[in-house]
Amino acid sequence: MELLSTSSLRKKGDARLWDLTAPDPAADPIVLQGHSGDVTAIAISPDNHWLITGGADATIRLWDLTASDPAADPIVLRGHEGSISAIAITPDGRYLVTSSWDGTARLWNLTTPEPTADPIALRGHEYAIEAVAFDSHSHWLVTMDDWRARVWDLTTSNPAADPIVLQGHELPIDAVAVSPDGHWVATAGRGETAWLWDLTAPDPAADRIALRGHEGSIGTVAFSHGSHWLATSSRTVRLWNLTAPDPVTNPIILRGHGDIAFSPDDHWLATGGDDATAQLWDLTAPDPATDPLVLRGQEESISDIAFSSDGHWLATCGGGPAQLWDLTAADPAANPIVFRDREGLITSVASKVALGPDGNWLATIGEEDVVWLWDLTAPDPTAHPIGLRGHEDNITAFAFSPDGHWLVTGSADKTARLWNLTSPDPAADSVVLRSHESAIQAVAISPDNRWLVTGGGRFSVDPGDSTVRLWHLQLDDLIDLACRTAGRNLTQAEWEQYFLAEPYRPTCPNLPVPEK
Repeated sequence: MELLSTSSLRKKGDARLWDLTAPDPAADPIVLQGHSGDVTAIAISPDNHWLITGGADATIRLWDLTASDPAADPIVLRGHEGSISAIAITPDGRYLVTSSWDGTARLWNLTTPEPTADPIALRGHEYAIEAVAFDSHSHWLVTMDDWRARVWDLTTSNPAADPIVLQGHELPIDAVAVSPDGHWVATAGRGETAWLWDLTAPDPAADRIALRGHEGSIGTVAFSHGSHWLATSSRTVRLWNLTAPDPVTNPIILRGHGDIAFSPDDHWLATGGDDATAQLWDLTAPDPATDPLVLRGQEESISDIAFSSDGHWLATCGGGPAQLWDLTAADPAANPIVFRDREGLITSVASKVALGPDGNWLATIGEEDVVWLWDLTAPDPTAHPIGLRGHEDNITAFAFSPDGHWLVTGSADKTARLWNLTSPDPAADSVVLRSHESAIQAVAISPDNRWLVTGGGRFSVDPGDSTVRLWHLQLDDLIDLACRTAGRNLTQAEWEQYFLAEPYRPTCPNLPVPEK
């Protein structure tokens, strides 16, 4: 499914569904109504069955994306007494977890015929729950408030019983992460110490491990994909070897940088700094701290770092044109691809970069109303940039669909646009998705490429726009919906109006063909 959902703050609590096969996709959307306040959180189930919205009205709504009318009869989940702060679904799709400013979280079983029945209330936090996290095996759930984290075992018959309480921070917690293998939890915040908690220990709360040495607040904790390394980031980055008998011993200190990203294969750790350079640290080397590859060429602090999904490319930007580094080269730091226009001038001051899932495209945005698309399969990817124009204000969000078919962009001009990357000219004839009443702050596409969600919600600068909109992107599904709605095939006149260059053919099997 490709799903687009949008949220607006003037028409509180609305979501909208748009038929992209219509002559005007913006006309007559299906409105998903019900929340009486701002939409504050949104998620899509891994099986693409449910779109889930949470609101300031303390309710959660489940919209059935497999129904002929997703707007009809949403399932309303009640029980919270404060605004919904976060929504997440376990990787196995079994549980929906919702957290609230009332200091509780709740588990809803999505595999039962009646998800509203018997939610499991997770209590004990004294402050609003601000974040939740899972391990990749759906074994552990971590909930976090300003001062404590709690770990809940989702494999037991009663996950609410006997949570592990992780406490001891002397200053508020800002970051939490669970290792992919479910072995460790890391917490950090405004103090200079991060804490590591071993979930395989008899009493994980009693045997916390202090990770010391930073000289400022720790803003980020991140595990490598294989759970070998933990990186903690402050004014420097410290790398902790979790396979060592004592992970505290001899951390690897990576000086000068704070932003971090692991490559998909855990070969590299990339860091970005205020010195206008990125650095690549080889995690396969005997001493990863020695001889990092320094990636130069930016003009200001590094603002974004992104690896391609296959680990071939690293993209960086910061105060100038985006740069692309070939990690398969003998010297990845040599001869980066610099993305300028044909005249050699900076096309845009790139502030964000994204690499397509197939590695064929690089997209960059800056402080302007144009997205630049670069074809990485071309002999010279910089020779013919494609300017995706049409927005009338800054680009605020963008994302590739998982199948690489679409690039979706959201803008402060209150519109989203869909760009078809399979067409000969992706810049031609974008699909414009309207009806937000303030800047679009977020876009997301479901894993099966069927649905697109766009939203403003609580992140909007305009407190009058909290609607969420849902857009259907799968052509076969749209044709089926159109056939069921119309109950007939197109007339000859309708076909000629919309498909003039193609010979007439029925598109709805087993439905009447109107007489000419």
